Amino acid sequence: MKVLKIILFVVAILILLVIVLGMLGPKTYDVSRTAVIDAPKDIVYDQVSNLSNMVAWDPWKENDETMEVTIHGNDDEIGSYRRWESENSGVGEQKLTKVVPNELVETELRFIEPFESTSQGYMVLEDAENGGTKLTQGFKGENNFMGRAMSMIGMDMDAMVGPMFEKGLENIEAIAEEKAAEREKAKAELADSGYSFGLQEKPPMSYVLKREVVKFENMQEFYATHMPAIYTALGASGNEPAGMPSGIYYSWDEEKGETDMCAAIPVADSDIRIEGYETVTLPQGKAAKVVHMGAYEGLEGAHYAMDDYIKANGLNQNGPVVEHYVTDPMSEPDTAKWLTEIYYYVEE
Repeated sequence: MKVLKIILFVVAILILLVIVLGMLGPKTYDVSRTAVIDAPKDIVYDQVSNLSNMVAWDPWKENDETMEVTIHGNDDEIGSYRRWESENSGVGEQKLTKVVPNELVETELRFIEPFESTSQGYMVLEDAENGGTKLTQGFKGENNFMGRAMSMIGMDMDAMVGPMFEKGLENIEAIAEEKAAEREKAKAELADSGYSFGLQEKPPMSYVLKREVVKFENMQEFYATHMPAIYTALGASGNEPAGMPSGIYYSWDEEKGETDMCAAIPVADSDIRIEGYETVTLPQGKAAKVVHMGAYEGLEGAHYAMDDYIKANGLNQNGPVVEHYVTDPMSEPDTAKWLTEIYYYVEE
């Protein structure tokens, strides 16, 4: 009986201690870590504002092989979220709630299993004193009663989450600095390319076209078959082309050796309908342009140079690639004088 009284007394003391600690402990938490990354802000921002990119550097995902992550919505759009499900880390979601390009990303972190709670995550980007980007990762929220008590004995959010933030920042640093090095390499290669580039707002353009998935080795035959046929069909319908022909590319798959492409003739009227062909209008958009002088066999070099230009200027491709064949080979036999304008739809 005496032993039982002692046990009950100890339990009562412990309960009282938890109550006191819970009353004295902080009601809120704000955990953060900061790193200086040797990379431009736009490169770092792309890693912390894009839900898919977050998966690549997430230390919790790195440490948990059972974690499955799904993306809901567009990667960088307000309201989109990623959801994780794991035997070890439970279930939760991270939703984009606010973005200020190259400055701030805020998210709502909702933990669903094994316990429910909500926190606000944030990423703050600043210019570092000696160049590069100063990145602060953190999250904040309200401590429940037990959380307040635990924080008073050193088992607080900072101790539990801080080291993982440090690991995450290390991962971001490695990825961002590698991409920064790739950009500098692209700039160097661009300087030796011999091509000139420009950014422009490309107006909407309508085409009558034939679209198919074509093997690389059949591209020339595809053009030879469909370009004259479209011209003939246009004439038979009483319509005229609004310019020289174009090739439009929606995909380019090196592994399969095929491309989703179009033989296209520009037209002034987007309402033209010709049996066997589509009439498609490419909308107005920002486009990077490179000009190639010479035979079509040399176009590959212009595309490689455009890849370097896009990397060097921190652009993202956002649409098809258009080759506009300005020179008519039938009237100009000298291939050195053939002019091709190449457009890549992009976003900054």
